[in-house]
Amino acid sequence: MTRWILAFFLLTGMARAEVNTEILLASKPPRTLAAFGFFEDPSALRPSKGVVGYDITAPLFSDFAEKDRFIYTPEVLDPGTDGILPFPVGSALVKTFRYGTRKVETRVLIHKDTGWVGYPYLWNEDGTEAKLKLAGANLRLDTSFGMIEYRVPNFNQCGGCHTNAHGKITPIGPRPRHLAKKGQLEHLVQAGVITHVPDVIPTPDYRDNNLPLERRARSYLEANCAPCHAQGLPADTSGLYLNLEEDRPLHLGIHKKTRGSRSWIRWVIGGYRSGQT
Repeated sequence: MTRWILAFFLLTGMARAEVNTEILLASKPPRTLAAFGFFEDPSALRPSKGVVGYDITAPLFSDFAEKDRFIYTPEVLDPGTDGILPFPVGSALVKTFRYGTRKVETRVLIHKDTGWVGYPYLWNEDGTEAKLKLAGANLRLDTSFGMIEYRVPNFNQCGGCHTNAHGKITPIGPRPRHLAKKGQLEHLVQAGVITHVPDVIPTPDYRDNNLPLERRARSYLEANCAPCHAQGLPADTSGLYLNLEEDRPLHLGIHKKTRGSRSWIRWVIGGYRSGQT
């Protein structure tokens, strides 16, 4: 009897949903987030087969929004020890921004034959459907943190942050040391995302009050500033490099004069702001 029940569920479509790779790699994005097939139940963000949730140790601060992150990759990845995971063509990173239970937007970053491309999807007020919003949107949200002027980036603004030293759009967060938290790397091995647990030093969680202040500050700057302020990246010409690997005092801003005559901060001494102009 049990076998008949199992066969019934399989034949009537009760098997787990899967990502629609044809839509994923199409030249044009679908009108709705649901069309990708990332979620069995989009309103609940319940992932489909092969879509794996993850978190990072030091997340970007985004006006107090919480984020739900998911990875989809058609192949198991060798994580290496540094740098972004080597996602093959056909991979996707899916990130939903929300305040409590209210979903605001979902950003989808897809690795296509032509490179990485990002699409913004805006959720309706009921949180039941997210539609493509290439033009972005400006929202006024009433949250537990007060009224927030929230901006959904347009299609062309993805590259403002997601640009590497070669001027190409690329992911930012999923690198081994950002993923090394609370057994997560082991989970990603079990889920078939990476081949093994790499030997890395985790990026500190700047929200951990038990850590030394300097480590927390460097971690916060790594997450919020270093995607631009690092050698070879968009803010290279400033000479202010805030990635964790940087150890040269001048490039960290110590006794460094700014280039702009109207800058509020003229230089930094031992971590303190000085010399307002």
